[in-house]
Amino acid sequence: MTVAEIVGLLGAFCAIIAVIITIITVTGRLARLAGSLEASLSAQNEIIRELKIEVIELRKVVTDNAVLNSRVTALEQQVTIQAKSIDELRHGEGYIIPRNPRRLLGEQP
Repeated sequence: MTVAEIVGLLGAFCAIIAVIITIITVTGRLARLAGSLEASLSAQNEIIRELKIEVIELRKVVTDNAVLNSRVTALEQQVTIQAKSIDELRHGEGYIIPRNPRRLLGEQP
């Protein structure tokens, strides 16, 4: 074997060692990346669980608000009816019976 061949073999050996070191380095980086991705995914899953709980609570609040709104609407209708009755009573219409029922018929006393 000549010196040139030995130098060539050493160069090839060094290249193979460099590739092995690169593979080991990349594998280590990928392992760290996988670990950080796993931690990130578990944190995101926890956030999603919390958001689901918040959505359920929000749904309850919206339902309660809708029920309350319908009750307020019903009360508003009742108040309107009562106000109309009071207004009719104020003008002598509705439940009040006049003292002289003939006056209603247009007869003169």
